[in-house]
Order: sequence, then C-alpha cells, then structure tokens
Amino acid sequence: MRKARAAKPASLIAKPAGLILFSLLFLFACAQTSATRLSSAAEAQANGDYALAETLWLEQAEAENCFVAQHNLGSLYFHGHLGKRDFVKAAEWWQRAVDQDYAPAMYDLANMYYYGYDVPQSFEKSFPLHKRAADKGYAPAQNILATYYELGEIVYKDEYQAVALYRQAAEQGDAAGQYNMGRKYQNINDNVHAVEWYYKAATQGEMRAQYALGDIYLGADGVNRNEGLAIQYFSLAAEQGFPPAQRSLGAMYYNGEGMPKNAQKAKELFASAAQRNDARAQYYLGIMLEEEEAYKDAAVWYEIAALNNLIPAQTKLRYLYYNLGNKALGCAWAYVSGVQEDVAACDSALSKEERAQAFNYVDAINKRITK
Repeated sequence: MRKARAAKPASLIAKPAGLILFSLLFLFACAQTSATRLSSAAEAQANGDYALAETLWLEQAEAENCFVAQHNLGSLYFHGHLGKRDFVKAAEWWQRAVDQDYAPAMYDLANMYYYGYDVPQSFEKSFPLHKRAADKGYAPAQNILATYYELGEIVYKDEYQAVALYRQAAEQGDAAGQYNMGRKYQNINDNVHAVEWYYKAATQGEMRAQYALGDIYLGADGVNRNEGLAIQYFSLAAEQGFPPAQRSLGAMYYNGEGMPKNAQKAKELFASAAQRNDARAQYYLGIMLEEEEAYKDAAVWYEIAALNNLIPAQTKLRYLYYNLGNKALGCAWAYVSGVQEDVAACDSALSKEERAQAFNYVDAINKRITK
C-alpha cells in the first residue's frame, strides 16, 4: 500500500461536486421544507445572488434541519461566493448534512481530507466518507473511490475493483467516470471503445476527454486519422484553458496539419499553455523564439522547461549556452540531462577548471529542478 501523496492525481480525479444539481433530486426530501423554498434558494444561487441564497439556505438549514440546505450552504462557504473561502464553516455544514446520511455532503467533506483543503491530507478520513457516498450510488464518489483502488491509497491496488467503480459512475452519466473508462480502454489499446467513452464525456464538456479524442484522431490503432476531428476536439479543450490541448493545437498550426500554417496562432497557443506550466509548450515556445533569433528569450523558456525536467529542453540549453561561449553552463545542462553522447562530448571538451565550474552549476540546477 502507498502512503498519502501531497499532490492529487489530476488525470484521475473527478471535478468537485455540483452545488445544486444532485440536490434538486431531493426537493421533497426535507420533511418540513417546501419544494418552492428550496427551488427559490437554488435559483438565487444559480443566478449569482449569493447573499439571498445564503439567507434562504440558512433559514432552512437551521430552523428546519434540511440537509439539502446544509449541503448547499457549506458549498457557498467552500467556494468563497460570499467573500473569502471559509473551509471551517463549509465543513461544519457538510458534517450536519452527513449526519443525515446525505451522499453529496459526504463526498464534498471527504474531498477536503483527500486534497488537504485547509486540513492535513488524510486518506484515512476521506476513504470512509467516499465509500459511504459511493455505496449510496453517488456517481462522483464512485469515480473517486476507484482511484484509491487504482493507485493503492489506503487499500491494496485492485484494478478490477477500480474499473468496476469507474464503470458504475460512467453508466450513471458521470463525465469524469466516462473519461476514466475511456482512459482504461486506451491503456489496453482498445481505442474503439476508448473513443465511445471519451465522446460521452467530451459532449458534457470534460476537457481531458476532448483532448484525448483529439490525440486519438491524430493516429491511434483501430481509429482512422482525422485531422479535422483532432482540431475540433483540441479546440474545445483549448478554449477551456487545458494546456495539453493548447499545446497540441499549437503544434498543428505550426506544422500546418489539417490547416494552413499559422506561426502567430501557434505561438499564442504555446504561450498560453507555457504560462500554465506545460513543460513541452515551454519548450516549443523556446524553439519558435530561437527561430526568430531571440536567443535570450528562448533561453528563458528552455530553462523553465528544463527545470520542469524536460530532457529535450535541457539538451537545447546545452547547445545554446555552449555556442554562446559559456561551455561550463552548457555542459552543466548536459550532465543534468544524462544524455550520454553530450556527457561524453563535454568530458572531452572541458578543462579541469571548466569541469569544476560545470559541476558547481549542476549543484545549483539540481536545487531548483522539479523532480
């Protein structure tokens, strides 16, 4: 079994639960609360009138102990719709709804511990809540519960159980579950079934699925290459700010795949993804700047990508600095990259003093590099 990690697995984890949609299924669940008043509170929240929503939810949450109101009130505080995010208040209200066995509140409270929102990350606390919500049939909880089994968090790894839970979530229409089913099929090179699940998720706006579809349509076993569809799905995800899609769409503009070459558009997309810390986009932006002979600017982006541990960027810096006359710094990047051909060339080219200086640079770089 694995110990808790600091970072969440972004490719696997469901998005936070919706504030209202699941709750609307329970308009008649709070015995003393009228459906009309619940609808009024939900409408105020949907329209962005958070102060009114708070008043209406609070009245029902306190006076009538309505778990739907308690959950949505906690969500208002969690998302900071009334000012600064208040995790303490959110947890208090969610706990009151959990005490009434309300699955969406279990899920959201569990996520606070899973991700470490203002509390120490604790799978020991998140897992029982996620499992309770999943056992009640709540699809987002089924999806996230699957990650425990896939990654071996708290429980032993169990691929069969993980896939079964992803499927349960997906068959209820959960976009994250559908994406994960697509990912599972793609992992075994069954791209036909992967496309089916990705498509279902993509039509719900799941940007990871949109990106995955675009990537498959650029060429995958069992699926005909279709640059038009690749552009379509990359564009959908890129418009949502998904860095891999921005980078891939930028590459299509740069190379003229399925469209005329457009260096300016490519550069804009690379820059957008690079600013969101996509290492390969940082590298591509460096290439374009180097082609424009903006060597200093290129070096900046190569270095950012290199510090994100992208070996091609480290290799670029090796040649860029070497050719600019700083052999020690260039070779430092060769030593960091571990590319044997470059390491051997530097061992031959550097003097004893230059080699010592290069290793001083290596020590400094390793303190900054992202592992």
